[in-house]
Amino acid sequence: MNTTKTFAHSLGGRASILYYTNFGEGTLALRPELGLTLRSNIYLFYGYHFTFDKSHLIPRVHQLTLGFTLVGSH
Repeated sequence: MNTTKTFAHSLGGRASILYYTNFGEGTLALRPELGLTLRSNIYLFYGYHFTFDKSHLIPRVHQLTLGFTLVGSH
């Protein structure tokens, strides 16, 4: 009996345009993310913020995201 399971791994990516504010001033940032997906509903992405100005408003520039999708289309 073979009990080995196969999981489909693939590369994933996305990009976000974000607006950060402290209600006195604001700034735009671009955050591209790359990472791995597991069976298309669990993902681990690494992202980095690129700012256009006022980078002191962004709490951190590196972001690691572990997430899952509850509802998917099949």
